[in-house]
Amino acid sequence: MYSTEVAVQNTDVGVQSTELAVQNTKLAVPRTNPKTLTMSTNLRLALWDHITRCLNLAAPLKLILLTIANYLEPNSPHSRVTLALLSRDSNLQPQDLQTLLPGLEARDLIRKVTVHPEGGGPTIALYSLSPNLLRTVQNRN
Repeated sequence: MYSTEVAVQNTDVGVQSTELAVQNTKLAVPRTNPKTLTMSTNLRLALWDHITRCLNLAAPLKLILLTIANYLEPNSPHSRVTLALLSRDSNLQPQDLQTLLPGLEARDLIRKVTVHPEGGGPTIALYSLSPNLLRTVQNRN
């Protein structure tokens, strides 16, 4: 049985801390072919642990990564998160996210895919964790 708790403290100044407490878990992740990587519970926990403990990033950047990680599909390493969804779930303003996301892209922690909707309309940016970050977590265990 897994027990996880993510605590994020917001203040008027901004996000002060991001912590991950994992109790009663073994974070051993079975080695699999990266092309057939699936998001097992253990791998998801290892990913959260890596983001919160190993990455030397400001709390808002970790919060963005954790938010995207929460949307990973169970049978694949993909998540496609819109700016509006990131804003809603992280409580960060879209304009703040637009200044923070390029830094995560430059560090190869996230990937941005631009989608052109059928029938026209404005393009939509979708964000996911980078394959490099997912491989790093998988290989660490």
